[in-house]
Amino acid sequence: MQHQFWSPPQQFTGTCAAPASPPNPPATPSATPVPTLGHAALALLSASVAGLGFWRRRRGVF
Repeated sequence: MQHQFWSPPQQFTGTCAAPASPPNPPATPSATPVPTLGHAALALLSASVAGLGFWRRRRGVF
């Protein structure tokens, strides 16, 4: 290490009177709804992906 960039340590003269807990507790976050696929759309998506995989496997791409 290069010692030319370091300064000698300085004595601490402050007090350590920090409270044990924050003055105001943080607010409880509310849940945010996340849009998802319905049952029918999920079944259609999985069937189409399976069909695509079957079709590509028959063609010998894999």
